[in-house]
Amino acid sequence: MPSKQLISPLPYFPDSSALFAAIADQPWAVFLDSGYPHSEQGRYDIIAAEPVTTLVTHGEITQINRNGLLIDSSDDPFNLVKQELLASAYKGDAGLPFNGGAIGYFSYDLARRLEKLPVIADDAEHIPEMAVGIYSWAVMVDHQQRQSFLVGQDCTEDHWQSLIDLFSVLPTKGQTSHFRVTSEIKSNMDKAFYTRAFDKIKHYLKEGDCYQVN
Repeated sequence: MPSKQLISPLPYFPDSSALFAAIADQPWAVFLDSGYPHSEQGRYDIIAAEPVTTLVTHGEITQINRNGLLIDSSDDPFNLVKQELLASAYKGDAGLPFNGGAIGYFSYDLARRLEKLPVIADDAEHIPEMAVGIYSWAVMVDHQQRQSFLVGQDCTEDHWQSLIDLFSVLPTKGQTSHFRVTSEIKSNMDKAFYTRAFDKIKHYLKEGDCYQVN
């Protein structure tokens, strides 16, 4: 059964980062930032939190968390995301680019689930290969039309009203702390290894085998 779509207008604030500050500490808070007002090329900002389902992939296993119910799966992570979207049946017809659904990231290393690739680099960050949330609500900010909306699917009346109240008053952004290094910086390669790797990249560039290396 398709989910019931909800949409409510919100006051428009040019700086969406203040809106995000109101939910930044909530689980899986996300802010897809158009860059406005520092850049006028983007149109939409998307702000969301509290996904009803999360999918996190480490190696061959994806852990699915459906409101506290944990399931481990070795299935294709892309298919798992697709299955969760089909199960949620989120549909949108409000003319907005997002009405509830999946937000997350797919790392380069997730490609190993699609093809056999050599393992060369150290896993220094130990971050998941995939982390995706299925969100039942989001704040959509349209800078072109100078409008904001709360959009969602199947929220309770009390929860929906609490979200409207939360985003109807411009929050005061907390003071951003200055960046500082808190531990010793260590390289994951020595000078000789780096020199060999850099020489190999220059060879690839000269031969036309690549044009950009990250």
